[in-house]
Amino acid sequence: MPLEDRVQHSYDNYILSNLEEMVTLSADWDTAFNEFERGLLDALTRIQKRLGDTRYSTLRANLTAALSSHRLGDPEPHKKWIEVLLTQYYDPMYNYQMAKRDLAPLFRGNEAEVISYLTAQ
Repeated sequence: MPLEDRVQHSYDNYILSNLEEMVTLSADWDTAFNEFERGLLDALTRIQKRLGDTRYSTLRANLTAALSSHRLGDPEPHKKWIEVLLTQYYDPMYNYQMAKRDLAPLFRGNEAEVISYLTAQ
């Protein structure tokens, strides 16, 4: 998928939907947001070693700024750190894991191409 679509998918699912679900399950918005914030910061801390100190510090600063903005009603800044995390962490990790596989993928393509390939099988 194009990077913009992947960023939007992560933003919709891991930011907007997760917070919405937490608010639904919580007694109030502030409690839910605090838990949401703690979860994101903890998740980033868990991959700190793999990110390296410089990249981790930059991402944490961007995440913290996005959380502050989100708390004030503007969640859009989350997209900045999501893009960096995808391109500088998840994509290289995916490529590394794919290179370790014994068998190559049967097919690669965008969503429409994959669907077409699978329906033709």
